[in-house]
Amino acid sequence: MSIFRKMFLTFSCLFIVTLGVFMTATYLSVQQLTSYMSGQTQQEMMTTIESKLIDHYRRHHGWNNLNQLTIGLEDHWQIVPHTRGSNTIPAAGRGHEEQAVRLGIPHSFSTPDGQTWTLYYLDSAVRIIAILKYAVRDALVLSTIAGGLLLIVITLVITYFISKKLTAPVRTLIPVMDQIAGNQFHVRAEVHTSDEFARVAATLNNMMDDLQKAEQTRRQLTTDIAHELRTPLTIIQGKLESLQQRQKALEPHELLPLQDEILRLKKLVTDLQQLSLAESDHLQLNQQSTNLVSFCQDIVSQFSLEADEQGITLSYRCQQDTLYSVIDTYRMTQVIINLLWNAIRYTPRNGTIVVQVYSTGEEACIEISDSGIGIAPDQIPKLFQRFYRTDEARNRVSGGSGLGLAIAWEYVRLHGGTIEVESQLRQGATFRILLPLESRNER
Repeated sequence: MSIFRKMFLTFSCLFIVTLGVFMTATYLSVQQLTSYMSGQTQQEMMTTIESKLIDHYRRHHGWNNLNQLTIGLEDHWQIVPHTRGSNTIPAAGRGHEEQAVRLGIPHSFSTPDGQTWTLYYLDSAVRIIAILKYAVRDALVLSTIAGGLLLIVITLVITYFISKKLTAPVRTLIPVMDQIAGNQFHVRAEVHTSDEFARVAATLNNMMDDLQKAEQTRRQLTTDIAHELRTPLTIIQGKLESLQQRQKALEPHELLPLQDEILRLKKLVTDLQQLSLAESDHLQLNQQSTNLVSFCQDIVSQFSLEADEQGITLSYRCQQDTLYSVIDTYRMTQVIINLLWNAIRYTPRNGTIVVQVYSTGEEACIEISDSGIGIAPDQIPKLFQRFYRTDEARNRVSGGSGLGLAIAWEYVRLHGGTIEVESQLRQGATFRILLPLESRNER
């Protein structure tokens, strides 16, 4: 059953039950009120009649000659047995028994022999009240039924439109969800309200944006991986075909190019695996408290020879002796090495590379600045995407696989930090690794 029908039936049943309870309570209240009014107004008179009836019953040992009893009233009274069908006596008093029982005020009393009798008292005032009671009751019942039916019809109509309006956003979302199930991520939900349905629609649209981006990333990733794998596989295939056509014994050195391409493939697969684990937060980190000053100094010293061979001045600066952060030294070493290799690769001879370690007050900063070719501002947001290379570094051999910066970004993110980049074309680049400080630095 649809939500619309559930809401419609719920509202309708709730109103009908409420109306029924109201009608019943009103009817009983009016009946009780009129009975109380007539009883209270004639209570003293019925007590007087009761005493005279009991005295007559005692003197005559029953209700003999009851019609000769003088009550001293011109109005009607009637006495009948409390239990009908037993000890029935002739009608007594003035008036008809049926009228007295129907309109009179009932009053029960007991005679000295223990029997219980009911006196029905009816006078002009009681008759008017009784007639009014029945008239009001009947009029109330009829008007309530007529008004109730009219209200039910009106309520059903109003409930129908209210339920339809309240469920309209849901009906709008259902086709969108059906299209999503069909992998159509370009659709968007349009709900022009400011309630919870609007929030659901906004959340659904945000999810669609994420899914669309994820689908585009997946397709681009598939294309990039196919492109990256095609080159080494083509080289390996061509080399093997060439060696087969020679029909000569292979020299060991002839297998070296094949081995290089296989190692390149292995590294690419390993990088993809590590990046996938990091992005899904499933990469295990072996973190420990580390002095970043000595840690970075050791890494920089390993690049001194490479920098000298490239004619680049590599320097290390730090104004502190200790600066602690909790890191996985193996993963963070990969990050710094990757950034240093990029700095050396894109810095011309006679250029400079400066590595600094310092505290910003809340974070530890590892800064790597170079005087290289720089990066265009519009390319900086794309640097940490998979397989992205700047225009000057599109070649696979000189530009790498395009996974290094993406892996560095994820490794730093897993440490609770981030990487910032500042650069202009032909003005060098600066990469800053920001990591949380360990609490011991604050003591």
